[in-house]
Amino acid sequence: KETVDQDGGPMAFSVGEGQDTRALANFSDKMESDGQQFGVYATKSGAQVFKNQPQAVTYYSSTPVGWFYYGHTPDEYETWNRGSTYKFRAWYPYKYSPHTTSSSDLLTFDGFSLFVDNLDLMVAYEERVPSSQGTGEVEMNFRHALAAVQFKVQYKAGVKPEDAVDYVTSAWLSGVCATGTFAFGKVSSSDAADKMQWIVSSPGSRKLHEWTPTSETDKPFYVPGNVTDPAVDVYAESSDPGYVFVIPQTLGSEAAFNFTTKASGSAVFTAQLPGNEWECGKKYTYTISVSASGIEVEVSIKPWEELASGWDVFI
Repeated sequence: KETVDQDGGPMAFSVGEGQDTRALANFSDKMESDGQQFGVYATKSGAQVFKNQPQAVTYYSSTPVGWFYYGHTPDEYETWNRGSTYKFRAWYPYKYSPHTTSSSDLLTFDGFSLFVDNLDLMVAYEERVPSSQGTGEVEMNFRHALAAVQFKVQYKAGVKPEDAVDYVTSAWLSGVCATGTFAFGKVSSSDAADKMQWIVSSPGSRKLHEWTPTSETDKPFYVPGNVTDPAVDVYAESSDPGYVFVIPQTLGSEAAFNFTTKASGSAVFTAQLPGNEWECGKKYTYTISVSASGIEVEVSIKPWEELASGWDVFI
């Protein structure tokens, strides 16, 4: 990082590379697009940094391009004090309102609900000691507070006839918690400064991510080996992968993905979700294979950007 020997340099922000986020309503939404905002609490040796806390930081795509917090001008910044230790705790998107007791030490979101707030939630924490780390831009490296799940449906290999085709006509999740309280930071003195914790409610009876297609033939699936891609990505829109957000939690035996098909009519296929836990910042892809005798579920787990391991479960 840049080293500056005197006080008074402008305090500016950037966002770490690869920090684009996705919103369910528009999977191509980017964090660095005009008008996007994150919120930040900042202290210098315990004292408040900004005129008001929390402070909104806004991205401008017009010149000068970048993140600004006191209007769209590089002339209105807070300045560094080399003798201080700074803490920056941020969240995105700014539309989410943390609890009023939040600070640079702890962010808390009470009553977070996927029925209301069905967008990505990201958080970041950075510390800076200007005397040793310089006074360059504060790069906020955001992390995903939620998990994401994707569901694909296909026929099981070997199903006859080989050219069989059916269509998913509705889908939803059941037996999972959709509301909870999120804490980022030190809930207790022994916690790491960047610890993420969820306290979830009990699963209710309300369907989560309930979906129906525009047409009952929009989502066809086939027999493996007969076509290049036999599985249908149920929640996919256009060419975007069909990931939907879920609150990280330990899964109970009642956690399930449910769907109907054109051939099954009102009969519901229920796939119990394997695995013990959904973790912050992980993606889970479930592939469900349908046969005359039942269904088979395969799940692969990966960090938000990198492929990891998976396993098969038979039900």
